[in-house]
Amino acid sequence: MSRVIGTAKGRSRLKLALAAGLGLLLAVAALDRLLPPDTSRYDDSSRLVVDRHGEALRYLPTSQGIWRLQVDPDAVDPQYLALLLAYEDQRFHGHFGIDPLAIGRAAISNLAAGRIVSGASTITMQVARLLHKPRRGWRGKVEQSLRALQLELRYSKRDILSMYLTLAPFGGNIEGVHMASRIFFGKVPASLSLGESALLIALPQSPTLRRPIDNPQAALAGRAQVLTRLAEAGMIGSAEAAWAKAEPLPRERQALPFNAPHLASAEARRNAAPPIIRTSLEAGLQRKLEQLARQEAGWFPDPATIAILVAEIPSRRILAAVGHHDFAGPQGQVDMTMAIRSPGSTLKPFIYAMAFDAGDIHPDTVIDDRPTRFGTYLPRNFDRQFQGRITMRAALQQSLNVPAVAVLERLGPGQFTAALQTLGVTMALHQPNEPPGLAIALGGVGMTLRDLVGLYTSLADNGQYRPLSASDPAIPAAAMATHMFVRPAAARQVGDILANAPRPMGIQGIANNLADRVAYKTGTSYGFRDAWAIGYTDSHVVGIWVGRPDGTPRPGAYGSNTAAPIMFHTFDIIGGRSSDIAPLPDSEPHDTQAPSPRLPPQALRNFQRNGSVIAEGPRILFPPPQVELALPADGNDRVVLEARGKQPLRWYVDGAPLASRSQGNNAEWLPSGPGFFRISVIDAEGRSSSVRTRLVKGDGR
Repeated sequence: MSRVIGTAKGRSRLKLALAAGLGLLLAVAALDRLLPPDTSRYDDSSRLVVDRHGEALRYLPTSQGIWRLQVDPDAVDPQYLALLLAYEDQRFHGHFGIDPLAIGRAAISNLAAGRIVSGASTITMQVARLLHKPRRGWRGKVEQSLRALQLELRYSKRDILSMYLTLAPFGGNIEGVHMASRIFFGKVPASLSLGESALLIALPQSPTLRRPIDNPQAALAGRAQVLTRLAEAGMIGSAEAAWAKAEPLPRERQALPFNAPHLASAEARRNAAPPIIRTSLEAGLQRKLEQLARQEAGWFPDPATIAILVAEIPSRRILAAVGHHDFAGPQGQVDMTMAIRSPGSTLKPFIYAMAFDAGDIHPDTVIDDRPTRFGTYLPRNFDRQFQGRITMRAALQQSLNVPAVAVLERLGPGQFTAALQTLGVTMALHQPNEPPGLAIALGGVGMTLRDLVGLYTSLADNGQYRPLSASDPAIPAAAMATHMFVRPAAARQVGDILANAPRPMGIQGIANNLADRVAYKTGTSYGFRDAWAIGYTDSHVVGIWVGRPDGTPRPGAYGSNTAAPIMFHTFDIIGGRSSDIAPLPDSEPHDTQAPSPRLPPQALRNFQRNGSVIAEGPRILFPPPQVELALPADGNDRVVLEARGKQPLRWYVDGAPLASRSQGNNAEWLPSGPGFFRISVIDAEGRSSSVRTRLVKGDGR
């Protein structure tokens, strides 16, 4: 009977013990749930934006201005990790957050010395301290130990090591081994030398005292202490330790990469979660174009901003984005690739493309470029001259305003605007509550460089539109539906016209043979506020904007003389990766001077305008505007002037009546010598026309 009773008592005690243990576990679990570890400092990470190959573009600090990037142990030099654990926590992978053997060893050493000469903090305990900053004294140690146990219950050893590598202090606003390696050595922590590893092990023990730039002697002593102990433990050889002790210390903070700052910030805002954000940019190309923008801006006689955007057509990925040539300068943080500006004439190709696609016109349809009033709207060409009868092809190549407005009127500005907005393109109308007007053809709307470059990719890709993206090219772009803006034939017709457009003066000396077949269009907004050039091959689109972020006019700065040279320079830098626009087959005529023998259908041979034609004034045929003329070397300095208009014609030079004989449409002028002159002619009805020219001697002086 007693054995039975004893057995029953034993079982009862066992049940009580199990119940007590279960109660303790439940209490610990309840406390863990009530007081979870605060990982907010670890979660508040710096952001690193990288290019498509993983090369760093820009680091962004934490919300508190700290340089602290989350670190994966696999991204750190294995030797550094091995030395760190050997020095700081030899049994890291074996203990449960607290190391009893280390505590006992430290107690014996401290009692023997009569003072604290050794600590027993594990890596996990240090993480607990870095996360929670416990109170000083024995209460703080108890709290730190309990938090270490909690971390071990919740996280893997790998996670805890990642927290240490991220949060370890290195002095000032530098935390974590990645940022310390970048700032002190200018490298990632995957390629640390032995001396660099030892210094990064020593620094967190006393980050302020041992900061190498401020206190090199203390840094040297701390590094030597680490190397000596590791050599005594057999982790490294004595010769290795001696070499590492002789390595020079960093003398200054290394500059962090700072490329594509505007786009990098935008991508960091758009991607809230990951600390490392991969983009589609190419860092090498980005750096070259940032240098190009700074160089070109230095040539301007007045302050001006340059923005550059490059996209590859098949993927619609952005390869380079220069939002401002001087991020640190006045208004430098304004991203001009995303600023809404007047596009000038850069929308004209899309007006013609839609009209070709609708069958309203043909490239060889003839139109009269004459003064025309469309209701109350009276557009004029940029040079105030008119070309008379001209093909649609030549009208687009010369960027004539009256034909473009006439074609837009036929299409309907509302239909044109709706077509672009359906694609997702932002169009900021000057009067949002009123229907779109014909002024859109000449830049009377607000758009961004990014949207314009995206539109031009559709012309380069047989009329198919997809929005541009700067996201990681390895990840398929979600919800990027393709829209057919115009059919392939219309897109190819416009591409051929733009590829055969006249090149600005001097381009041949700037760009390589790519310039011969780049399809491009320039634009200048009202008041010379914006200068544009957008061009494409069959692989890349390049967009350039030049102006001032505050919209201040820059008289004399056109798209052709300001933005186009930079665009061709950019194609030069892209180089062999670009291929040109293939010429149209014989079935699609492309004669730029006159209607092709393969004429359009009879109904499309002549364009009938709805606007009222205004009687055309005189037109100076020679000299052409803005040209340089050489005086004859034989001493006969007379210049024959020619005009067309209702006779009799009266000629003036710099406002003074021409003191030479004139007959019919011609006149002879005996200039006073080389220089700049303004030549004007007035017809029988008092209408006038003027050109400005320069005369130089036959030897070019």
